[in-house]
Amino acid sequence: KTTLALELLKRPGFSLFSDDVPLVSQDAAVHALPLRISALRRPVGVPERMLAKLTRRRHGEKILIHPAFFAKRVATSAPAAWIVAAHPSKGAAALRPGSVRRQLLRDLVAGLGTPQVLELLSPRPPYSQTAAELARVAAARWRTADALMRRCACFHLYLGEDPAAAAR
Repeated sequence: KTTLALELLKRPGFSLFSDDVPLVSQDAAVHALPLRISALRRPVGVPERMLAKLTRRRHGEKILIHPAFFAKRVATSAPAAWIVAAHPSKGAAALRPGSVRRQLLRDLVAGLGTPQVLELLSPRPPYSQTAAELARVAAARWRTADALMRRCACFHLYLGEDPAAAAR
């Protein structure tokens, strides 16, 4: 997904809200959250001064791209029109219509796969939330997911082996 985002950033007129985790309001509007972009390999065309290395205990090294590198290409907010669930795949890239309910439940409602924003949602010490507090968060996330599913065209993007082809 990161390689695709970097490929799309080379194209005129493309802007992004976030590489990983855009903010979505309950009215199904998308808002920018321009955190650093992280890649498994050193990206081509990014100046060295915009890069940093992150060594992860379990998953090895990642290359971090400073948000200043793509700051002029960050969108501010817009009504959501599409939801695209990206999947690694072999062969050619393909975009197919389909339900994204499972991905929204997992990623938006349950918050799985979103480690970058955990610190934004962490409660203050002593770091515990009651079941009622967690239920309120889940209900608000469900309302947002429901608004997105009602408003947006939904697709699955099978990335293939060529990021440039997936960008087209």
